[in-house]
Amino acid sequence: MKYWEKFSSLKERGEWVELRFMTEAAGRCFAVCKPWGDCRAYDVGIDHGPNFLRVQVKSTTYRRGDGYCCQLLPNHGKKQDYTLEQIDLFAAYVIPVNAWYLIPASLVLGDRRITCVMLSPVVPPTKKKSYCYECYREAWGPGGCLQRAGGSWLGMGDSFARFPAAVLWGLASLAGPFGFAQGGLANAPVPTSFLSAVGHLRSCDSARPYSILTLMRSHPREKTGRNDPCPCGSAKKYKHCCLAAQPLSEQSVWQRQNDVSERLTADLLRFAERQFGDDLFDAWCDFNLEDCPPPIDQVRDEGNIFMPYFLFLWDPERISRWRRPGEEGLVASSFRLAQKGQLTEMESHLLAQAATQPLSFYEVVRCTPGDRMTLRDILIGGETEVIEHTATLSIEEGEIIYGQLWNMAGLDVLGCSAPFRIPSRKLADVLVLRKKLRKKVAKRRQELSAADLIRYEDDIREIYLNVRDALHLPPRLANTDGDPLQFHTLTFQIGSPGVAFEALAPLAWGQSKEDLLSNAELDDDGAVRSVAFEWIKKGNRKIEAWDNTILGHIKISGQTLTADVNSEKRAEKLHKEIEKRLGILAVHQSTKAQTPEEMLKNAPKQATHKVDETEEILRDPEARKQWQKMLQRQVEGWIHTKIPILGGKTPLQAVLDPDGKEIVEALLREWERGGDARAFPGNIRPDIGAVRRLLNLAPAQAANGNSVGVAVVENP
Repeated sequence: MKYWEKFSSLKERGEWVELRFMTEAAGRCFAVCKPWGDCRAYDVGIDHGPNFLRVQVKSTTYRRGDGYCCQLLPNHGKKQDYTLEQIDLFAAYVIPVNAWYLIPASLVLGDRRITCVMLSPVVPPTKKKSYCYECYREAWGPGGCLQRAGGSWLGMGDSFARFPAAVLWGLASLAGPFGFAQGGLANAPVPTSFLSAVGHLRSCDSARPYSILTLMRSHPREKTGRNDPCPCGSAKKYKHCCLAAQPLSEQSVWQRQNDVSERLTADLLRFAERQFGDDLFDAWCDFNLEDCPPPIDQVRDEGNIFMPYFLFLWDPERISRWRRPGEEGLVASSFRLAQKGQLTEMESHLLAQAATQPLSFYEVVRCTPGDRMTLRDILIGGETEVIEHTATLSIEEGEIIYGQLWNMAGLDVLGCSAPFRIPSRKLADVLVLRKKLRKKVAKRRQELSAADLIRYEDDIREIYLNVRDALHLPPRLANTDGDPLQFHTLTFQIGSPGVAFEALAPLAWGQSKEDLLSNAELDDDGAVRSVAFEWIKKGNRKIEAWDNTILGHIKISGQTLTADVNSEKRAEKLHKEIEKRLGILAVHQSTKAQTPEEMLKNAPKQATHKVDETEEILRDPEARKQWQKMLQRQVEGWIHTKIPILGGKTPLQAVLDPDGKEIVEALLREWERGGDARAFPGNIRPDIGAVRRLLNLAPAQAANGNSVGVAVVENP
C-alpha cells in the first residue's frame, strides 16, 4: 500500500496536504496562517509583506496518460462554487511525484470556468494545451526557488529580461489583474495565442521558476463577474441583480466585443486549419469567382476580407443558388456543432451577425480619427455611426469601404472589411451595380433590401474584385469584345479601287455609300481613286446602349488596300471577309502585329522642352486667359459626350434619371478633388461649378458645409 492510501478519508488526506503546503511555504520564509473553522473558501493564508494571499489547497493521485488530473471544485457538501472574491491562488499538489503547482485563481475562475486541470510533472506534455500550467510548477518565488532536478525543460527565469516578449505577453494576457503589465509589455509582439507563446519554454534550459507569489494580487477584484454573488448582499447572481442597473460605458462594451471577437476568430482559425486546411485553395477560387485566381501573395493583405469569407460564409455543399440570411458557412456551422453548446452568448451572437449581415459598399460621410465614423450604405441607403478605432486613423471622407457591419450590444462595429479603401472615383461602378440590382428586385415589386444583398452577394463581390484588380493588379488591355489588345495592319494588292469599294462598303453598317464617298478622292471620270471608311457592326455585346461598334479602319488607295484592327481575332475575321468579298481580286501581301508596349517603345519621343515652352507661353496673361477659355469650353462640352458608364448617355441626359444623376455627381466630385489638376499645363483648373450649373446640379459642399467655387489658379 502506498503511503497516501493509508488515510482513512479524503478529508484526512486533505488536512495532511494543507500541512505539507504550509511547511513548504514556511520553509521559504513566508508567514502562514490557518483560518479558524472551515467556513472560509480558502484553506491557508500567506502573509507576504503588505499582501495577504488566500490559498485553496488541492491534491491529486489520479494518473491519466502522461499527466495527472486535478479537480478544482469545492467538496460535495458545498453548493456554492469558488469565486475570485474568495480565493487568490490554487495550490495543486501531485502526491506521487511530490510536485506543487501554484495556479492563479483568475486563470480558472474567469469567464470560462475550468474545473479540472491536467498537470504533467513526469514527462514533457505531448499536447500543447498541457503547457498552460507547467509554468506555474514550483513557482515559489526568489525567497527559495526550487530547481527540479533533471527537469530544466520546465524552468523559467525569475528575471523578465530572460524571456521572449511573446511569452511575457501571454502571461500578462492571462494574469489580468496580477499587475505586471507595466513593464513595457504593450510594445511586445502579440502571439496568436498563449499556447504558442508557452512553446518557447522548452528552450529555457538554465532558468529558474519565476515568483508567482510576488505577482499575485492580494486585493479584491475591481470588477464583479456576471455570475458572482451580487455585492449588495441579495444572495442573487450579479447579472440578475444590480448589473442591469449599472449601464456599461460605450468603450467597455466595444472593448468586450473586440476581445471576444479576437478570441473567437483565433479559435475558428485553429479549427479550420485542422478540419479544412486542404480546402483553402478551393475557397480562394470560389471567393474570386474563377478557376484560376491570382496568387494570394500578389493581392496585398487580401486575407483581411478572404478569411472572414472562408470562416463564416464559404459553403461548397450549398444546394441552392443563393445563400439565405442566417445560413452559416461550412466552417462556422461545423465549429458550432463541435462546440456542443459551449459557446457563450456573445460568441453565438458574433457567428449569427456574420451570417445575417450583408457585405456592402459604404461611403464615409464623416470621420473622427481614432474613434468613429458615419457610413452611408450606397446600395440600400441609410447612415450608420460605426465605432472604429484603427481604420479611422487613415481613412478620408468620401472614400468607400467594402465590408460588413455587426451590431453588438447596441453598438455598430466594422465586422470585416477589404484591406484597402476604394477611391471615390469608383463610386460610379457601385452605382451601376445598384441600378442593376434594383431592376432585378423590381420584378418582384420590392425595394432593394439587406436580404437582397445577401441573395446577390456574388454580384456585389464581383464589383469589388474588379475594383481590386483595377487598382492593384497590372492592367489588362482589351477591346470591347474582351480580346487582348494587339494592333494588326493587313495589306492587300487589289485590281480596281472602285470594285473593292463596292464590295467592302457593306462592312460599314449604318452608313450609305454616298456618306462614305463624301470624303473620297475621285478621278476625272468620277471613279474612286482613294477612300477611307470604318468597319462597323450593329450594337455592342458588353454595352447594350451602344447602337454600333467600330471594329477597324479600311483604306483603299490606288491598287493598295490596308486595314487596321486592334486584336488578333478581328484581324482573322476581316481577312476572311476581304477574301470572301473580293476573291482573286485581292492578294494578301502582309500582316504586321504590334502590342501596345511595342507601339509605345517605337513611338517617337516628344521633346521635353515643349513642356517648358508651354509653361513660358502661359506666363503671358493674355495667352493664359485664352488657354483658360479653351479648356473651359472643352470641359463644358463634356456634358454632351456619350459616356459608357452612363449607359451610352450624355451627362445632360443622365441627370434626368436619379441613378444617372448620382453617377454624374460622383464623377464631378472626383474631378473637384483635383484628380485631374496635374493634367493641365500651368496648374490651370477648369471651373467645375459652371458644369454643375449647366446640369442644374447643386454646388459642391466643402467640409464646413459651405459651397465650393472652383477658381482658376493664377501664376504661383
